[in-house]
Amino acid sequence: MAKLRSPTPTAAATGVSPSASPLRIHCLGTLQVAHAGEPVDRFESQKVRALFAYLACHLGNALSRDHLAALFWPEKDENSARRNLRQALYNIRSLFPKEESPLIASRQHIQVNPAMDCWVDVVAFEDAIASSGSQDRLDPHRLTEAVGLYRGHFLTGFQVKDSEEFEYWLQARQDQLREKVVTALRLLIDCYVERGEYRLGIQYAQRLVGVEPLSEDAHQQLMRLYSLSGRRNRALAQYEQLVSTLRRELDVEPLEETAALQRRILLQGSAPSDQVSGEDSTPLIPMAGRGAQYDQLESCMQQALRGEGLLTLIEGEAGIGKTRLIRSFLDAASSSENTLVLSGGCLDVLPGVYQPIARALRAHLAEGSELADDLARYLDADTLADLSLIAPGLAPLVPSGKTRRRSSPARQRERVFEAIARAFVALCGVPGAASRRVLVLLGEMESADPAALELLDFLSSRLRAFPVWIALTAKREELAKDHPLHRLVTSALDQENQISLSRLDSQAIYQIASGVVPLDQAEELASFLERSSAGLPQALTQGLNFLRDGGLIHPESGRWSLGETSLADLALSMRDIRGLIVKRFKHLPYSTRRLAALAAVAGSRFEANLLAEAADEHIVVCEIGFDIMLQRWLIRRSADQWRGREDVLEEGQTQEAYFEFSSQAIWETIYRHINPARRRIMHREIAELIERSHRDDPIPVAELLARHFREARLHEEAQAYLSLAATKAEHCGAIETALLYWQLAMEEVNARLSRAKRDEISAMETELAELRERCDRLQPVLPVT
Repeated sequence: MAKLRSPTPTAAATGVSPSASPLRIHCLGTLQVAHAGEPVDRFESQKVRALFAYLACHLGNALSRDHLAALFWPEKDENSARRNLRQALYNIRSLFPKEESPLIASRQHIQVNPAMDCWVDVVAFEDAIASSGSQDRLDPHRLTEAVGLYRGHFLTGFQVKDSEEFEYWLQARQDQLREKVVTALRLLIDCYVERGEYRLGIQYAQRLVGVEPLSEDAHQQLMRLYSLSGRRNRALAQYEQLVSTLRRELDVEPLEETAALQRRILLQGSAPSDQVSGEDSTPLIPMAGRGAQYDQLESCMQQALRGEGLLTLIEGEAGIGKTRLIRSFLDAASSSENTLVLSGGCLDVLPGVYQPIARALRAHLAEGSELADDLARYLDADTLADLSLIAPGLAPLVPSGKTRRRSSPARQRERVFEAIARAFVALCGVPGAASRRVLVLLGEMESADPAALELLDFLSSRLRAFPVWIALTAKREELAKDHPLHRLVTSALDQENQISLSRLDSQAIYQIASGVVPLDQAEELASFLERSSAGLPQALTQGLNFLRDGGLIHPESGRWSLGETSLADLALSMRDIRGLIVKRFKHLPYSTRRLAALAAVAGSRFEANLLAEAADEHIVVCEIGFDIMLQRWLIRRSADQWRGREDVLEEGQTQEAYFEFSSQAIWETIYRHINPARRRIMHREIAELIERSHRDDPIPVAELLARHFREARLHEEAQAYLSLAATKAEHCGAIETALLYWQLAMEEVNARLSRAKRDEISAMETELAELRERCDRLQPVLPVT
């Protein structure tokens, strides 16, 4: 199994951040050399430049003088060739301070000084490719690094007179490196297609077409991705571009396979106008400065899979990049064979029963899923019935006539806990099937209710012998010593299983900047990002996307470039993350802004079809809006189901219909920006839609309905669904959650009482007394913490 590897900035062979090294050499694209931040370009001839590039590309190797003399001056006799070599070496040394010469030489050999901190993009590129894993365990994080380093074909436009052997070497290296980046791009495209992240897949497919403009397979992939993302017109335009390119360059027509794909896309019917959905998306922001934490995650996962500790906590201040780090890591881990990744979060205002573990399981145990059928064959009827309380998709698989045993809330809690544990064991491998490791991401755990934390504590000991790993994320500032999660961390996690994230340093920010814009603009952008974000990754992301929204950076030749506006004065006014989000929100087209507001009201995670109905907009307008929000990193496709490839090009298939906001800050900021009176109306509209669509069985969405009716200030409806949610929680043994809902139901009765007519007061006081009695009955059975 390939070990996940990450950047080591101090090592020349693996250095991903060139700003950490005084000598930086870029050979991918045109040759660029810089020392101590200043360009080095006074080489006396093209051959000297070629010699320096050749030595840099053999970093760590001593090359013989005879070989170099014959390679670059084959037309000369031996003595003349060696004399020319000495002159070339003198010129190279003269370009650097005497005490910092990049070369060392003996009578027989020459090499780049191994004691000098030298960074070469080709070396870093090949190291990232080599450490990205094998076919059965890929690391998209490292592949992304490699692709980001590939700024153009090796030594683009480089020619050396009278050196045929060097030209052969140059051509061979160009072909070799091109093949590596093509493979990396294809693997990244496959990864994001499987994840349903079509927008990211499109960006890498565009890069692939740029590298291989005559490859029909590359154009086909981009056409499919445009179609999958609902951008049919762009897919058809891509076909026309291919036709034009093939006729101009090769005087041939596209393959029948490509033409057939174009016909299938044509038959899909009307599509959104490219005037909006065809706009360029936002820059891909490389992850930087997290090498040590990435390796620590690998160590924690391996310990858990060996039975040495189930839980790992990733903590840090809000906006520090906790979720991105673990999602990037799980992207790599999920590519390994026989690996199942589950994901759940605690972003909802009202907690669901045993959220977020229940949410993570529900996504994979939906009715009709293969995993649900496997569990039905493995688990006994009683366990299946208990498990169906939190995973309703299993209910149809419970044997006909089977009724749940009645028991006390405490005993019911034990049974549900054990049913969940058995489900995890079954997910690790049912009898007769290959073993599987199960990796679980549970986000925003500072908002988890005590019942969910007690379940985690139970699982941490119950599943120790099984290949299960659970990664938790939490905000550092909310983990006070009296917080329930703090008690769980203290009792169930060793120090090495707690990963703390800090702000990005200058080196990491330069790495991000140089991955977005050309090298000659990287310092300016890095300076802007450092001042505007103070090293906070989320602020950096919002600032960069704000530049894009305002046209201060623009796409150019497949990459991004700064405009002529100075960023110096702008940086200091952009420290407020929420203010930046509001500015970006206001930059959206009106229809998309309205859709984003409705999405924020719907929740941190929302269903596209529900929003389209609530917005009362044509589906095409909604598709455009979702596409724009995806492009601008405001939302992303829900990661509840980590894998699951779909192809809308085949008849009868549909796209993934769930999205989530890219961060809690984006969701909360947009939500708070909506006029409160308008917000209440939107909550009511969404609640009524959900109620109608679940009129036959509202139990699975009771908490959701309670939340929307509460925010709409429809107290009677809110009380009814809070009572339903409380009863549901009692049946699952989630006593703390049930108590919370009964108390909230009492608040709704009190709100009604304040406005009640005289003849209604007596009935409401009776309701209040009944609810108080329920709360009093639950208090004695609360678990001891």
